[in-house]
Amino acid sequence: MWQATLIKWLKRAWVWIKHYWYIPVIVFMAGIIYLIGKDRGSVAKTVEKINKVKEKEREEVRKIEQEFEEKQKISQKETKEEQEKIRDAADVKLEKLKERIQNDLKEIKGDSESIDGELEDLLK
Repeated sequence: MWQATLIKWLKRAWVWIKHYWYIPVIVFMAGIIYLIGKDRGSVAKTVEKINKVKEKEREEVRKIEQEFEEKQKISQKETKEEQEKIRDAADVKLEKLKERIQNDLKEIKGDSESIDGELEDLLK
C-alpha cells in the first residue's frame, strides 16, 4: 500500500516539476551562488597569498639581476685591466724591437761603409 502511495506521489511531483521546472532551477542556482559566495573570503585570501608570493619572486629576480650586473661590471673592469697590461707589454716589446732594428741598421751601415772602403782600396 505504501508503494502505491509513493508511486502516486512521484507522479504528482513529476507533473509539478514539468509544469514549474524553473522553480527547482532557481533553487539550484541559488544554492550554487550561495556556496560560491560563501567561499569568496577564502578566494580573496588565496589571491592575496599568490600576490605576496609573486612579489617575493619579483624581489628575488631583481636581486639576482643586480648581482649579475655587479659581477658583469667587475668582470669588465678586470678585462680592461688585463687588456691594458697586454698593451703595455706589447709596447715594451715593440720598443725593444725598434731598438734592435736600429742597432742592426747602424751595424749594417757600418759594415757597408767598411766594405765600401775595402772595395775602394782594392780598386785603387
